[in-house]
Amino acid sequence: MPGHPGNGRVLDTDWADAETITRWKHKCVSSHGARCENPIKVWPTRPAWLVDAQKHCMVPGFEPVDCATISYTYGSHTQPIITSNALKEPQEPFALATPEFSDLVSPIIRRAMYLIPAIDERYLWADALCVTHHDPGVASHHLRSLGTIYTNTVVTIIATDGDSGFWIPGVKGIFGP
Repeated sequence: MPGHPGNGRVLDTDWADAETITRWKHKCVSSHGARCENPIKVWPTRPAWLVDAQKHCMVPGFEPVDCATISYTYGSHTQPIITSNALKEPQEPFALATPEFSDLVSPIIRRAMYLIPAIDERYLWADALCVTHHDPGVASHHLRSLGTIYTNTVVTIIATDGDSGFWIPGVKGIFGP
């Protein structure tokens, strides 16, 4: 790009390239290292639950693992909330890929579950699945921790178009525009 002091790239607005995203993520981690691990000095927060995008199931979040997050709006798509009674079955491998649990996983989260492994990550935090509502106090604590959860993740997918009822469009090799 003329007059630009660095390297530039014209991106295809219809397609995201998972390889480019992965390269950017790895370059960021390798170039910045520990400086970027906690830039605003917030207390590390582990979410109670994560989605294992390889096994398509819920896993406890107490292990110190890297994870990605997704930021989106619920919009008009009303999703069932997960209660403690309904938490056992989604922990079974590939449970979230079954028709029985299809109503728990909105289209945007389902697409994120396929995108995450393509950018060399395994775990995803999405509030609709990972904040349980069986105890209002616990749910309130988790919702107050959203900022620190997003801050402590490797990458955040930001859905800027549509709401949770929409798909993430156009990732080459994964799904179309």
